[in-house]
Amino acid sequence: MESKGYSPREMMAIMAAREIKDGDIVFAGTGISMLAATAAKNINAPNSVIFFETGAIDSLVEELPLAVADPRVMYYSASNAGLLEAFATLQNRITGDRVIAILGAAQIDRYGNLNTTAIGDYHRPRIRFSGSGGGVPWPLLSPDALLSCSMKNGNSSKNWIILPAPDS
Repeated sequence: MESKGYSPREMMAIMAAREIKDGDIVFAGTGISMLAATAAKNINAPNSVIFFETGAIDSLVEELPLAVADPRVMYYSASNAGLLEAFATLQNRITGDRVIAILGAAQIDRYGNLNTTAIGDYHRPRIRFSGSGGGVPWPLLSPDALLSCSMKNGNSSKNWIILPAPDS
């Protein structure tokens, strides 16, 4: 089988990056979300502003951070606030309508509920994720939200990027 030259996760990140427009304010989560926001800033949206739920706003992301609490998200940031200020940006009358939120989910159930916290028993999980802070407020408070998820069912695997619905 011939290699495509990219992985499904890399393609999901580029698909999400293409949805970010120049001048957008991007609320980025961990993983593919960070990669998408960084790719957009470096490829198609140089005037976009990336901010993280930890409060770092418009950082110079030269190296992809491991999570939103990684000190690399604070490097040369225009502002280093906190969680309260980050979520307030989503609701601000001036900036709120220009925010696009990008979130990764470990699992999505048939009702659309996101699992961004743990796999297995909550108190003794098999896997605990570094994210989950924005799992509820991001999609509810931002006018545009992108969601990425890799789904496995037995031996088959599907990678999804769920794009916002077109304006009606």
